[in-house]
Amino acid sequence: MVITVSKKAQLTGHSGSVYALSKGRNEHLFFSGSSDCFIAEWDYNKSESQPFSIKTDTPIYSLAYIPEKEILLAGNGNGGIHIISIKEKKEIKLLQNHKAPVFDIIYNLELKCFISAGSDGLISINSLDDFTCKKIIPVSNYKVRNIAISPDKTIIAAAVGDCTIRLYETESFNEIKQIYAHNMSVNCVCFHPKNKYLLSGGKDGFLNVWNTENFELIKSLPAHNFALYGISFHPTENIFATASRDKSIKIWDAKKIEVLAKLDTKKGGHVNSVNRIFWSEYNHYLISTGDDKSIIIWQINIS
Repeated sequence: MVITVSKKAQLTGHSGSVYALSKGRNEHLFFSGSSDCFIAEWDYNKSESQPFSIKTDTPIYSLAYIPEKEILLAGNGNGGIHIISIKEKKEIKLLQNHKAPVFDIIYNLELKCFISAGSDGLISINSLDDFTCKKIIPVSNYKVRNIAISPDKTIIAAAVGDCTIRLYETESFNEIKQIYAHNMSVNCVCFHPKNKYLLSGGKDGFLNVWNTENFELIKSLPAHNFALYGISFHPTENIFATASRDKSIKIWDAKKIEVLAKLDTKKGGHVNSVNRIFWSEYNHYLISTGDDKSIIIWQINIS
């Protein structure tokens, strides 16, 4: 497998670190959220922000757009989740299930819920129908930075600052297992969309591979020089990307767990920490954000 990479565009509309990304209202649009307290919408084709933007009172750390509901969920720095009607272009509700920054939000239509993870060590399970809180899970006294749902929708994995991955079943959302996963904080987790393994990235710079049948460690690699902040799989190909505080992104062969390409400052990449990555279904662009206040759109070609 040969990877060629080109930088399609670098977007610089935010005035603060960019922490959040989500798909947009149409396939050629996406959202971003920043410490500048703005949520912006961008067009892949025009490489510029759209007239649609939202100003909040606090930094935005997480985003999740739900097209079936035409709502955007935005996790803020005070533990709130803004529920924004895209059709009406206004906030319809503010949830306050957390007491500290909401680092991640995911949703699932089959489970009829969206799930948030906070710096306060809590996970919140919320109804997609009426936005009520179904359950608060006190995970740890440490931060919960990232969450992921298994492809069969039976398990939620949480990346926790106490060096563990916590696993929960999705019927009653009870904990089923704790894994001591890294020597430092676990920052990100991601299930392979087809194969039976879970990836985790830590503050220790390691990438770990876990068998999802018994959650035993398959492989552990020193992936980056500093903390990993994100893992994202390609929509169709068996490759994935990792993002790090070391200012780089790496593209990996998902079968061999080997590095295929490195995107860093030498390739026109970020000059500060890479905070979030998102692999779009639209033209299979890889989107990255960073502390340098920019968003980069990458074109990844495979031969």
